[in-house]
Amino acid sequence: AKAPHTEMALKRRVSSGEPPVLIYAWSTMAKFQTNLVHEAKGAAQEADVKWRVFETGWPNIEFQAGDSIHGKHAVFLGSLFKPESLMHQLSVCIALPRNHIRSLSIVFPFFWSRNNGTSR
Repeated sequence: AKAPHTEMALKRRVSSGEPPVLIYAWSTMAKFQTNLVHEAKGAAQEADVKWRVFETGWPNIEFQAGDSIHGKHAVFLGSLFKPESLMHQLSVCIALPRNHIRSLSIVFPFFWSRNNGTSR
C-alpha cells in the first residue's frame, strides 16, 4: 500500500503540469522501473539508456535520442548484483548531471537473503 502523502505528492505533480520524473534503470531493474512508472500514474516516465562499450572496454553510454532531459528530475535504479556492471552504472550517474538535469536520485536496492552465505 502506498503512503497517503506519497499519493498526494504524485497527484500534485501531475496536476501542477510539472514534467514527469525520468526513471533510468540498469537492465536487471527494468521490471521495477516499469512498475514504478505505472504506480506513479503520470508523474514519472521510463527513460532509456543505450549501453555500449568503446574499443578500450570503457562504457560508452547514450541517452535515448530525442529525450530532452535538461532541467528535469531523474532517478537511476541500479543493481549491485554483478560487480562488473558497476562501471557502466557509475557512468550514468556521472553523465546525467553533466546533461543539466534538475536533480538526481540514485537507488541501489539491497535484497538481503538468509541463503547468501553471510548470515551466522
